[in-house]
Amino acid sequence: MSERTAMNGARPNISMSMSMRLKSFWALSRSIRKLKPVALFVIAFSVLLLKRRQNNFGYSYGCDFPAIFNFGDSNSDTGGKSAAFDRIPYPNGETFFHKQSGRYCNGKLVLDFIAEKLKLPYLNAYLDSIGTNFRHGANFAIGGSTIQPLDTRVFNQGFNPISLDIQILQFEQLRERTNELYKEGVNSNIRSELPRPEDFTKALYTFDIGQNDLDAAFNFMTEEQVLASVPGLIDQLAHAVMVTELLVYCFSPFLRWGYLAT
Repeated sequence: MSERTAMNGARPNISMSMSMRLKSFWALSRSIRKLKPVALFVIAFSVLLLKRRQNNFGYSYGCDFPAIFNFGDSNSDTGGKSAAFDRIPYPNGETFFHKQSGRYCNGKLVLDFIAEKLKLPYLNAYLDSIGTNFRHGANFAIGGSTIQPLDTRVFNQGFNPISLDIQILQFEQLRERTNELYKEGVNSNIRSELPRPEDFTKALYTFDIGQNDLDAAFNFMTEEQVLASVPGLIDQLAHAVMVTELLVYCFSPFLRWGYLAT
């Protein structure tokens, strides 16, 4: 058999393989698109939380959040990875901050724009111990974080071990220590750098995480396995929301007033 014949004979197999890969990709894309209603519900519900606040007289409009507590990965990291591992190099930070800002961005993140809109200062990273102030919230996001706790396969791909469950533990520590220090009557200088205990029930809580889980999964799973893993990721994210007691702080009034009625 000549080289030309051999090559020509292989072409149908290559074409079939590419065709199967494309079909598999589009099937996965269609399946993932089925999750869009869930995402849209989360966005819509977040808008409701932003627009309605409960006070002693019922419900009023306004975004008067006293603090923001954020959880996530590089999409919203404002210095966590820089504090825990190494500083994020230029050109990140050069456009707006004109210096290394701890962000995977040359300007501002979506989280920064949210803070500006609410007339709050940019969030300090929880792990940053130098010059930080948590009066108006804290940022637990770290570049490379995942929803699920890391196993060896994911860790070896370069993702960091501070997954969402660790970030939640850090939040709980901040909340508990803040309450303890206020009860102990610490001086006003320390209190001025901490959230007020009552602000934890009034704050805006934001989550931006999950892309690294999918990125890592595609390196050692089939498309079908990746798709099958998504509901588990959503369950773990939902558990994180429950642990922070958002269901108690924010969701219960909407459940009680029938906003989630179907």
